[in-house]
Parts: sequence; C-alpha cells; structure tokens
Amino acid sequence: MGGKGALVRQLSMSEIPRDLDAGRGVEMDGGFPEKFVDELSRREVFNKHLFRPSAYLHKWWARRCGSLFRAILKQFAPDAELRNYYAPGGLEGKVVLDPMMGGGTTLHEAMRLGANVIGADIDPIPVAQARAALSHASLTDLRTAFDRFHAGLYAMVGDLFQTECPQCAAKVDVQYALHGVRKRCGCGEATQIDQYVLRRESDRDIRICPDSRRILADVAPIRADAARRGRLIEKSEKACPRCGSEYADILDAPFYARYVPLAIAAVCADHGFFFRSPSEDDIARIARA
Repeated sequence: MGGKGALVRQLSMSEIPRDLDAGRGVEMDGGFPEKFVDELSRREVFNKHLFRPSAYLHKWWARRCGSLFRAILKQFAPDAELRNYYAPGGLEGKVVLDPMMGGGTTLHEAMRLGANVIGADIDPIPVAQARAALSHASLTDLRTAFDRFHAGLYAMVGDLFQTECPQCAAKVDVQYALHGVRKRCGCGEATQIDQYVLRRESDRDIRICPDSRRILADVAPIRADAARRGRLIEKSEKACPRCGSEYADILDAPFYARYVPLAIAAVCADHGFFFRSPSEDDIARIARA
C-alpha cells in the first residue's frame, strides 16, 4: 500500500510469478501423493514423541503433522528430482510465509528443506514458542540454563511431587499421577478413567480395582459392581446402569476439584518402578499444590 492514489488489489493466479517447470501449475489435486502422506501422518500421530523432530518439543495444542507439511512444501521444489519426500532440500533460495503460523509446523519443515521463513500470528504464545525453537543456542548453554531453571524450580515446589516407596518408605520423585474425572448421573457420582489396566507386563496386568480402588497385579479382568455408588467407571461406559442417564461433567465445581487422584507412579532406587494408591501424605501434598 502506497500513498495517495496507490492501487491495492489481489493478483490472480495467472499473475503470480512462478519458476516451476513449464506447464506445471501450483495446483496439487492431480499429483499430490495422498495415500503415501496419509500413511506417514498416521504413524506420526500415533507416536508423536518418536516421529517428530526435537524442534517440536515446544507444545502447541493444534500442531499439524510435519510429514503432511513437508509433502506439501515438496511440491514447490523447482527441481523435479527434489520433489521426492525423502530427498534433502529443494527450496533453497525460496521464502516461505505463514501469516497464521500457530505451532510453526510450516516454518520448521520449510527450513529443513532449505527455505528462508517468515511467520506471524496474532497470538503471542506461538510467536514466543517459534522464537525459542528456532533460535540457535549451543548445547552447553542450553544445559546450563536448564539445570539452573530446574534447580530453582525444584527448590520451590519439588517436595510437592514426591511420594514414598511402599516397600522401604524412601522418599522418591513422582513420575506421574493418574487422576479420574468426576461424573454425575441421575442417582449420584462416578469417577471415570480410560481403562482399569494401568500397565501391561509380560506375565501380568497391573490394574486398579473399580470397587476398592486398590492397585492390584493379576491376569484376570476385574468385574465392577454396577450397583455401588461412587463407582469407578471406564471411559467406554457412557450411561449409568442403575438410572439409565448419561454421565455428565460436574461443571459447577472448580476445574481442579473435578479430578480425583487414583494412582501414583514412581521409581525407587532399590525397588524399581511401582504403582501405589495415593496415601494420606500424597493427598495432603496434592492439596498443598
């Protein structure tokens, strides 16, 4: 946009400068490898932490598959041989703009193909994430900064994320805690989890009992008593077997109060990995947190 009398208009597709092969347009409907990309995307979505590059460690709630964006960007490589998904580069000297970049998948994949990138977003959070992920820093500097940050954070709140080994009572750091979400039906409340099985091992399943909520190691499925109140239910159970009404979220409770701690997972240096039901001390630590 210029000064007085400046002309502002949108270019038609035929007016956009292109240096692709003669006779090859920018449309991808006819030649895009849909089945190939679909299979790659399914693998990536299924196990994101294994099939995504380290630049994606910064979480974003709606990040799309990197494999899909790489395949799309590959279609714009001037050299036909470099349009192959697994061929390195192909966009050297190009500038890729993403004006609504979100998690920055376009930027990451375009840079991996050799392009310069410009990203923008109205939300400042993805902008901060993209700057953090794309700014160069040495591994030594990153490790020093992380260790300093972790030490300060641990000193502040580390004791809130501890439990006791059920065998030796030694204090250990919690790896994670399993919570169930409170649900309401016409006759009372239930607590919902994904499934009763917490961990599958070669010779046994570690389960949570839907009646007592104790952590048990066995190989036989546990059948819940459908008539009990305050029962533990699996996510697949949509309606109460007693009153027939569908389970609903308890929206009149604060968000943190809608969840119930059910299992603590941790590792003891002497006794290895373990699950345990939350103790009174665990409940007190969660309340403090």
